Amino acid sequence: MLEELVKVSDAAILKCPAAEKFCKGKPPYVLEEDGTSYGLFAGEIIPVSTLLYGMMLISGNDCANVIAESASGTITNFTNELNLYIKSLNCLSTNFVNTHGLHHPDHYTTAYDMALLTKKALSIPLFRQIVSTTSYTTAKTNKHDRKEITPFNRLMKKGKYHYPYAIGVKTGYHSKAGYNLVAAAEKDNRTLIAVMMGGEKSELRYKDAKHLFDAAFSETLQRKVIFDDSRIFKAKIEGAKSCLKAFLKQSLVYDYYPAEEIEYKLFIKWDDLKLPIKTDQKVGEMKLISKDGVVLVSSALYAKDKVRRTFLTAVKDIFRKIF
Repeated sequence: MLEELVKVSDAAILKCPAAEKFCKGKPPYVLEEDGTSYGLFAGEIIPVSTLLYGMMLISGNDCANVIAESASGTITNFTNELNLYIKSLNCLSTNFVNTHGLHHPDHYTTAYDMALLTKKALSIPLFRQIVSTTSYTTAKTNKHDRKEITPFNRLMKKGKYHYPYAIGVKTGYHSKAGYNLVAAAEKDNRTLIAVMMGGEKSELRYKDAKHLFDAAFSETLQRKVIFDDSRIFKAKIEGAKSCLKAFLKQSLVYDYYPAEEIEYKLFIKWDDLKLPIKTDQKVGEMKLISKDGVVLVSSALYAKDKVRRTFLTAVKDIFRKIF
């Protein structure tokens, strides 16, 4: 995929002044003359790898358009498909009408949705590789020589705003949106995401990201005992002489950092139980589940005592087997 070659079309790199873009009804994906660009030419044959790095490291708006057109046939098709996909990630306050983020009244998002998108993206090894790259040499094409590019993200570069645990992700700016940054950092087996939007000065986004990361990484892991192993859970089983009593062999605990504590619900799922039940038999599972359906922690439940059938139930079971 990375070395697949793509031909740059005229439509993907079409530019106009920002004011003209709206008064003359240009498509929302049209580039603006003062926007950041890799500098692609119509007819250029370029590998997907260069487009991806050019888009993510130096905000190549033209690269974003070319990738979209190559993936979905047209840029409009791509944004339509993208909007359907992000809804499946529970990004309910986002709508994209272009690939590059230049201003459009129908193009919007929130810090929370950007964090959700970034969380998903960081689960993709190639994305992690690209956004954590500090220097990349592009391929030579029929229109460009090879060149070295480095990320705009100053958390990733040596200097005043470098952050040693940063692993990406992306800067963004235009006059109406201000200075923006989605940043990610890893330390002590924790991956954190910080989203800054609407900054008045470029350097503030880096300062804020570093402060947020430092505050979160300095937290102490907390432990909450949901149920200890002395707790007994009961369930009625049809045809049983007695109530099922179940217990946890280990306490159900939830470990979390204060900045990451989330709402959760507790569920008990009983197994498909058939009488008789033996002592210490696994009979179910207790789960702690976040509001978006992720299992945070779970523990098996075991029978404390035998549970036998009533005489009538035993007789019925015998007749079922015979007839």
